[in-house]
Amino acid sequence: MKNSSRILATLVGAAMLLQVQGCYGNFSLTRKVYNWNGTLGDKWINSVVMFALAIVPVYGACGFLDWVIFNPIQFWTGKNPVTLNAGEKDIQMVQWKGGEYRLTATTNRLDVQQIIDGKPGAPVSLVYDIRTQSWSAGNAKEQHRIIEMVSEDGRVADLVYPDGHKQRVELAQE
Repeated sequence: MKNSSRILATLVGAAMLLQVQGCYGNFSLTRKVYNWNGTLGDKWINSVVMFALAIVPVYGACGFLDWVIFNPIQFWTGKNPVTLNAGEKDIQMVQWKGGEYRLTATTNRLDVQQIIDGKPGAPVSLVYDIRTQSWSAGNAKEQHRIIEMVSEDGRVADLVYPDGHKQRVELAQE
């Protein structure tokens, strides 16, 4: 139990560090919504729908998810999970602080395995649950929720720490 708490704490810390790496990314989810809007009709309909999606704010929520989750995954794996089709997999090998890791990205999931003596260790996974709009981290035996989307517009989320306390974060309004 204590070992899994350390793994979870490491994952939460790594997730937070990803945000300060300067990983710009291509905002795939936001672009998908924008491109979908462009297929609805003429320029007047597209403008009205874009205005509505900006007010609701669908664009803000998608931008937040891209910034916090999908762009860092893209930075580390080279592939954005939003652009993966069902059943598609992207595997990347990375060197970090003297260790070798295999990153396997699939839709709504990232598995991280440390390679020791040429053999992959047990994966630690980041998994998105679309029903609860939350991210969990863990291994094959247990998963712990680490991020919970709080508001329907995606602008407010709770970071869930290993000891259970939560820290609310909000996307700054411009």
